[in-house]
Amino acid sequence: MLQTPIKTSNGSGVTLLVTPSMVTGLFTNTKLSTTVTTATADIGIQVCLTVDGGTTGILPAGGCVVYDQRFQQVSNSLFANLATCTNVLVGGVCTTAADCPDPNNDICSGGTCYGPNPNCNFALTLSTLSAHAFNFIVNVPGGPHTIAATWSLTGVNQTSGQSSVAACVGPGTVTVTQTKLFNNSGSNTTIP
Repeated sequence: MLQTPIKTSNGSGVTLLVTPSMVTGLFTNTKLSTTVTTATADIGIQVCLTVDGGTTGILPAGGCVVYDQRFQQVSNSLFANLATCTNVLVGGVCTTAADCPDPNNDICSGGTCYGPNPNCNFALTLSTLSAHAFNFIVNVPGGPHTIAATWSLTGVNQTSGQSSVAACVGPGTVTVTQTKLFNNSGSNTTIP
């Protein structure tokens, strides 16, 4: 938890710009076997801000933002089709691979074109979202306040015993800047 006290001036339109910043790390491990053909791992770090123990007046609403999120999925049909994972006849008479339908992947053997078996595949999907600092806007009345930023794991999911996830948060800071919110011809403007 990152925590700091602040005393704001009295008056209307007192606004705080709060920026929790931290080092984060995510670990995802997915493993396949002859019986497990798809493995999924999902983990994230969510940072939440509170002022005086609550989230009233904090933007974004609810006071929580995902700083890091990773989804990883790996799947294959390799083990199930190992016996048949050989090049297959793709047709055509050839003297070199250049005569085959896909000269970059096909081979010419014995005057016939052979190509990769489409039933043997390996797929990895990896999606990562990262924000190591985020500006929260907090409308507060004048007086003393306690700003706290906490983190927790979010989206923790493993589809089998073959997957594992972990996360960590390292050094961090929280910066609080007092600003004044002015109404200027119907539009809001924040001035530090």
